[in-house]
Amino acid sequence: MAAVAALQLGLRAAGLRAAGLERAPASAAWRSVLGVSQRPEVAWRPSRCGSSAAEASATKAEDDSFLRWVLLLIPVTAFGLGTWQVQRRKWKLNLIAELESRVLAEPVPLPADPVELKNLEYRPVKVRGCFDHSKELYMMPRTMVDPAREAREAGRISSSAETGAYVVTPFHCTDLG
Repeated sequence: MAAVAALQLGLRAAGLRAAGLERAPASAAWRSVLGVSQRPEVAWRPSRCGSSAAEASATKAEDDSFLRWVLLLIPVTAFGLGTWQVQRRKWKLNLIAELESRVLAEPVPLPADPVELKNLEYRPVKVRGCFDHSKELYMMPRTMVDPAREAREAGRISSSAETGAYVVTPFHCTDLG
């Protein structure tokens, strides 16, 4: 009986081998699950579920390409913003110089034509006349600002209990009527 069982096992193993259904050792089964090639000349690469090695390498190439573009975009953007800041600084310095030259210029007579006033922005003017105190306008409340006290009492909600007002007084020009 033992001989018959051995013969049946031998025939069965031969049949499985011939059909390609022979049971593989455990290590070989794990290699196939992990995607490891049984051939030593092929390197092991992890694969994604249901994707081939070609698809994985194409996806990796796309990811690398995207990352390179993003990394290239950072210094290009920084260079562009830096250039813009330098140009803006030049513009601002020219604007400040122009305003200073206007403020420090000699006073000119106030023109009668209101259109000419646009050209006199930040320019001192000379006028003759008198203030009309009967029509003064007081805009209140206004906190009085003392720089020394502000430095001592910084951080308080109100550094002064004293209040003041803006006084707007009309001026009548004798030259212009």
